[in-house]
Amino acid sequence: MREFLQAHRYGFAAGALLAFLIAILAPGYLIGSAPEDFSFVDPSWLRTFACILFVAMGLVFILVYLAIQHFFDRKIGLVVLGVAIAWVCTAGFAIPISKSVEMVPANSSPISMLGLAIALGATGLLGWLLASGRHFIAIIYLSVQMAVAIVPAIPGIWSAYFASSTDLSDDFEAISPQRSVLVVSFDDLSGRLSREEIESNAELREAFSDFTFFSNTIGNAPGTVLSLMHELYGARDFASMGDDLDEGRLKDRLESDTLVLNDPAVDAMAYGSYSIFADSPARKLTIGDLSGGLDPTLALSAINDLYDYIWLRLGTRFAVSLHQKLYQTGVSPLSIISERLRAGCSECSDFSGKLARHQGAQWDRINVNSVKDFDRFTEQVSPSDSKFSIRYMHFLFTHFPVDFDEDCTYRGDDAAWVTANQNEGGAREETRCALKGMVRLLNRLKAQGLYDNTAIIFKSDHGKTNDYAGGEDGKAIFASNPTWGRDRYMPLLMIKSAGAAPGDLEFDDRTAALSDLAATLCPTLPGRRDCSIYPGANLARPAQEDAPDIPVFIPRSETSSHRYQDLEVERLERGADLQALSGE
Repeated sequence: MREFLQAHRYGFAAGALLAFLIAILAPGYLIGSAPEDFSFVDPSWLRTFACILFVAMGLVFILVYLAIQHFFDRKIGLVVLGVAIAWVCTAGFAIPISKSVEMVPANSSPISMLGLAIALGATGLLGWLLASGRHFIAIIYLSVQMAVAIVPAIPGIWSAYFASSTDLSDDFEAISPQRSVLVVSFDDLSGRLSREEIESNAELREAFSDFTFFSNTIGNAPGTVLSLMHELYGARDFASMGDDLDEGRLKDRLESDTLVLNDPAVDAMAYGSYSIFADSPARKLTIGDLSGGLDPTLALSAINDLYDYIWLRLGTRFAVSLHQKLYQTGVSPLSIISERLRAGCSECSDFSGKLARHQGAQWDRINVNSVKDFDRFTEQVSPSDSKFSIRYMHFLFTHFPVDFDEDCTYRGDDAAWVTANQNEGGAREETRCALKGMVRLLNRLKAQGLYDNTAIIFKSDHGKTNDYAGGEDGKAIFASNPTWGRDRYMPLLMIKSAGAAPGDLEFDDRTAALSDLAATLCPTLPGRRDCSIYPGANLARPAQEDAPDIPVFIPRSETSSHRYQDLEVERLERGADLQALSGE
């Protein structure tokens, strides 16, 4: 046995390395590269499954090596594993072989033919070096390539597996009865549809009687992160910071200490997408944190979705489809573990069981689960002993595709219902669901004696895509882009100030922008603050003649995503029609 292990030590090491790259390093690297996209992945569950997969894959790769060396030659076995390692290092960490397309299921992502050709060429060259005995050159090249990719990502990789988890829900749900601010944001909620539903419903008009509804609110961007960036920092000239940036690097160039969210003297906390702007882990919560975390089956489903994107990197959408078939037929390691957990899981709810049968895209399943966090906050918000508190919340369950009916009943597990409701009618139902949820929150605040002294902002980050927009005006597009139309730039915004005298719901038709919220909130915050650093109009005051133009990030082309690097900024004059920015 000793001689056997000695003779095959390089083959065993290569098999273990290949398994480590795929099962452990690739997930950590993917999460570290885009932490906001995978914030729902639980580190403890990821550690457990990644280790199980590492052992299983390591055994498979070693058996493959042994089979090849038995029937052919030891050198051929080493070259095969070496080529596989070269491919994983190249396609998994250096050269994308699939195009980056937002909000498209992994098994539908288009192939990047250029990236695929480069990856194949590089791997072929490395394979030739290994087969011709020049393995040291290949090893040195791959070592340098991996060092360049991995070293900067080490903090993110470590956090993906070992981030500490603290239950902050009680702190988040306790707000000051003396003076509070609640910013409650719903992803993808249309301002146009919200106004129409409120105007046509007397109960809703009564429930929002102390609010001002800003009917002509302009969204600064079609994506969440860039939109929230405008909301928190004001109408800053983000475009001047560089065209080669993404939202993450753009955010890192901003002065986070200017945000009330990071003021150590203020009781401030953030949930959801707002949390990426919080410097302290003690101030940030993500999906599941308010409702006690994802139950085991949903946590494993999230990990399964994560590995889909690893297979996308390594084998394009065809590898993803194979992975999903193995999962659905119950023969993959993760599906076996999931079934065993589901069979004896006392923590697993009927809701998570329905989510396991979710008919929409993979990324949408976790979004849907945020409804539990909203319900929990609505049921549990209560007075604290703080003198002032501010809570930022961004909920994703209203994001497309439509999954809830007007009574907030989850219907995403019903394929026929899902198919029939991906239109304006379905969007209206989900809008009614969100508005009813807001009313439940208001009733809870009143019951807890918190309503009068709490400033409340109900908003969205942007409106709907063109699939859900009604009428030609709503579908009017920019730069021939079929997705990001006029409706996308018409978010919801309605505000109740703290201590406001009871009154009727007011519809304010002046031009407002989400980027005005920083200038509007700043004067109401405790402490002496320089509000001039937040460009924008104070919406609490009458219309201002010197209000600055509104920066609006619109598509560069018909294929532009909602990401910063695919957009260009135009400035909209106050009072001008949004369609003035259209090239159509």
